[in-house]
Amino acid sequence: MASFTVVGLALQVDHLLFNVPWCCTVGVFWGVVPKTFLPNLTRIYELRQFAPAAAATRDTITCVTRPMCHLAKRLLFLPA
Repeated sequence: MASFTVVGLALQVDHLLFNVPWCCTVGVFWGVVPKTFLPNLTRIYELRQFAPAAAATRDTITCVTRPMCHLAKRLLFLPA
């Protein structure tokens, strides 16, 4: 059984920067889920650097392993 891996990265789409987990299996990226609620507390100012998921202007992106990779705030990944 292949392992499902989630890697947290920053992703620039158009002119916006998103804090996203990349979801992948055996080196193939399946989707990207931008953070919906960004903390903006006294010590954590994530909202200053990153855009929330609602600001995304497209629902797919091109990545290295797939011509179309989903970019959405609600994705469900099921085992094959």
